[in-house]
Formats: sequence, structure tokens, C-alpha cells
Amino acid sequence: PARPPLTAAAAPQVLLVVFLPTLLFESAFVMDFAIFRKQLPQIALLAIPGVITSSLITAGFVQLLWSDWKFNACWLLGTIVSATDPVAVVALLKDLGADPALGTMIEGESLLNDGSAVVVYSFIMSWIKFDWEAPDGWLAREGLDKPEPFPVWGSGWIELLVLVLQMAVLGVVFGIVAGKVVKVALQRVYNETFIEVAIVLGSTHLVFWLSEIVLKSSAVLSVVVMGAYLNLHREAITVDTQHFLHEFYEMCAYLLNTVLFLIAGCYLGDVLQRFVHGNDDDGVVHTDISFLIILYLVCIFARAIAILVCYPALRRLGTGMQPKTAVVLLWGGLRG
Repeated sequence: PARPPLTAAAAPQVLLVVFLPTLLFESAFVMDFAIFRKQLPQIALLAIPGVITSSLITAGFVQLLWSDWKFNACWLLGTIVSATDPVAVVALLKDLGADPALGTMIEGESLLNDGSAVVVYSFIMSWIKFDWEAPDGWLAREGLDKPEPFPVWGSGWIELLVLVLQMAVLGVVFGIVAGKVVKVALQRVYNETFIEVAIVLGSTHLVFWLSEIVLKSSAVLSVVVMGAYLNLHREAITVDTQHFLHEFYEMCAYLLNTVLFLIAGCYLGDVLQRFVHGNDDDGVVHTDISFLIILYLVCIFARAIAILVCYPALRRLGTGMQPKTAVVLLWGGLRG
């Protein structure tokens, strides 16, 4: 019998629920909120119009390479590779003693563009799922016996509006409400470090689960907003506990990022060794290697265009922006 993949047990949903809440909350809770609030217009500009622009440019290049692909499939791929995850860049900037405003902008963009990319991704997935011309094999894998007309609500704009309200607005509102509830709970506890940490850690995963499974909203935005709200109201946490909580989450983030990179490396190594030995059951063929190199260059080019388009506004908003900062943003926009 064929050997199962090395990382077959690492189900994506399990990785999301276990790893993502802690990593998101840590980033939102430890960042300098004063700088973040001042840079919020710049961060929102990069995270929403910037990501959409980058995804559309990438989709256009993919369409040129594979003319038999439908545009919605090309845009889906462009959306997946457009959200940034600059964990290594932020850590390097801290080690180098760079301007905190630069690190906050890069990290803040990565937090918000996860949420915006999820909204766009959900819209395109709805477009593909309910497309009459979607491939039969794909529909079967998605558990759809028969596609339904798109859009469900009778208009593509209404479909997009419903998704934005459900994914973005509801996610933000739920994150604020959850932050208020956690704040009240923390105010009822004084100088009980383990209890306070348990409240924060438990609520982080609970909010992620409720938003993702129950509300069908953006769990990413909910956890980020809750973390930012508690960052703003950190007086609810005992002073001694604040330092411990900061160190605890910093350690957790380091460990979880390390494990995630190890899993990704093992998976990539497993795919490559089977590819080298002629086992193409992953669907990886020789032409895919050259396509990946081209796609990487396209991602860099698309991000450069997105930053260039937003640059006039970025210079005038928030803390401003210099050309050298734009260059760091370009090369610092790693994909996770």
C-alpha cells in the first residue's frame, strides 16, 4: 500500500484552532497601541485596497499563464498568496532596534489583511461553488450534488455586502463585545496570576471558535479586535500579571511559530522527495516548479504596484511614510 503523507495527521482546521488564536492575540496584545491607533488609516489602506489590488494583479498574471482557468479561480489563488505574514521580519526589526512605528505598521497590516483576505476569499469561494460551470469533480469534493445559481441573493453586490456584514462587521462587533466581557471578568480578579492568564487564554480560543463555527464570521478579526481592546484596557489586568502575561504569550508565540515552520518544512520536504522519486500523487509535476518561481516574482511585483498606488495617501496619513519605508514594506511582506 502507498505510504501516507508525512503530515497527513496535521489537519488544517486543527492547526487553525490550536495555533492561530494564540498567535493573533499575542500580536494584537503586545503591540504599541498608541502607534497602532495613529497608523490605523495607513494599515487599513494597505490591508484592504492594497490586498485587493495585489490579488487582482496576481490573478491577471495567472490568467495569462493559464488561459483555460476561469478568472474566479485565478482570483482565488491571487487572494491566497496576497495576505502577508511577516513573523520573521518583525522579529528581525526588533533585534536590530528599528523604529517601532515601522514594526507596528508591518505587523498591524498582517493582522488586518488576514481578515480582509478571508472576506474576499469567502466571496470568491461562494462565486465558484454556485457557478453552473464549475468542474464536476470539484463540486463532488466539496459535497455539492448540484450547483446553485450565483449569486444566492440575486445580485453579486448584495452577496458581497452580506459577506462583508457577516465576516467583517459582525467579527469586529463580536470582538469588541468579547473584549468587554473579558475585561469585566478580569476586574473581578485581583493578583491571581494563573486565573487571569487562564481567563485570557481560554477566552481567546472560545472567541475564535464561536466566531468561526457558530457565527460563521471572521474569527481572525474577532480575536484581533479582542486583543486590541484588552491592549487598550490593560488596566483591568493586575500589574504583576501584565508582565507575566506578556512573557507567557511571547514564549507561546515563539514555540507555536517554531512548530508551524517545522510542520511546513516537513510537509514541503515530503512533497519534494516524492516529486524527485517520481511519485506525483500530490499533483506536483515538473512544470509546477517553474510556475512557483514565476508566481513568487509576480507576488513581489503585485505588492510593489499596490504600495505604489497607495503611496501618495500613505505619505499624508498617520505617521507618514518615506521611500525607504516603502521599500522595507515591499520586501518585508512575506507570505505565510
